[in-house]
Amino acid sequence: MKKRVLSLVLGVLMSITFISCGSTSSSPSDSKSESSSSESTASGDTIPIGVISPSSGALSDYGIAVNNAIALAIDEINASGGVLGKQIKATYLDDKHDSAEAVNCYNKLKGDKVVAVIGSVASADTSAIASVAAKDGKLILTPTSTNDAITGLGNSIFRACYTDSHQGEIMATFASKNLKAKTAGILYNTTDEYSTGLKDSFESAGKNSGLEITTTEGYGNGDVDFNTQLTKIASLNPDVLFVPDYYGTDTLIASQARAAGYIGPILGADGWDGVIEATDSGSMEALNNCFFSNHYSSDDTSEKIQNFIKAYKDKYDGKTPNALAALAYDSTYMVKEALEKAGATDDASIVKAMTGMTYEGVTGNIALDENRNPKKGAAIIEIKDGKYTWNSTVE
Repeated sequence: MKKRVLSLVLGVLMSITFISCGSTSSSPSDSKSESSSSESTASGDTIPIGVISPSSGALSDYGIAVNNAIALAIDEINASGGVLGKQIKATYLDDKHDSAEAVNCYNKLKGDKVVAVIGSVASADTSAIASVAAKDGKLILTPTSTNDAITGLGNSIFRACYTDSHQGEIMATFASKNLKAKTAGILYNTTDEYSTGLKDSFESAGKNSGLEITTTEGYGNGDVDFNTQLTKIASLNPDVLFVPDYYGTDTLIASQARAAGYIGPILGADGWDGVIEATDSGSMEALNNCFFSNHYSSDDTSEKIQNFIKAYKDKYDGKTPNALAALAYDSTYMVKEALEKAGATDDASIVKAMTGMTYEGVTGNIALDENRNPKKGAAIIEIKDGKYTWNSTVE
């Protein structure tokens, strides 16, 4: 995993520079001064946008992939003439998967007078940003934050991904209809918005589809030993086990579940993307019979998808883009489309142009509803012998 992360970092650094939000310098290469004005501006030959993501810390694999994809999209857009006769210039800030730091990042970008912000990655961090940005009327487009409540924080808050409630419903449907499961156990992080939101939606949808939840077990941030919870779950032997968390924790739970004697299907959500890379070869067998919902599949033969994958691999040393990268790529083009439709760079015009947008992207048809959320089908990814494979698509 360390080699993978290092390679991704080197790929990003070829085109952009990351800084922490407390830094006085800016990225990509020039320095900008802070300003007390919140009005968005596009000066000279550039239109400034901001990107907030965790390029360091526990979710750095996700943050780096997101930044890579945004940089790729901006390169393509600028090479094709830019937007409104100007080049897009992005400032990339590292929130370190910390909500307070995420707000600091937003405030810096606001001072830099960016016209829009793409970010962040984790729901808790995006929620913190959105709570502040909504008061400013600043366009926030999160590629990847799935917690339902985020877009309800303000009319300028949008997302390119589906919500936890939709994702939880999809996995409950997959469990009952595709896997013919009658019972399910749940093991989730009680202190994380993403994990709790998915637990709630899976639980609710499962009951509605006749899936009996036989046990619900919890743990906290930073926990690495789940043997007590998994021993109880294994003794009950539910038909499926739902584990809605991020890849670093998912690999630990999968390995410990198998060691505890649970051999049934383990289900997850998009946070499982990256779990293979986070698992050492000696534990890879534990991931067999694991399934998770995701926003796209790299196995899809669509020309749009394969062109994106090729461009990403060409730019980043042969790395296959994950689903979060695909969402970030789509998000960048959505901002481009909003700017073109608005014909201006002030906050109100861009937000109005984004409202109700329909965009056909790498991750499917993104049609924003009245709550600024897209509702779309999900690819179900199955892990087989250390590889991600497309299993089915659930609407």
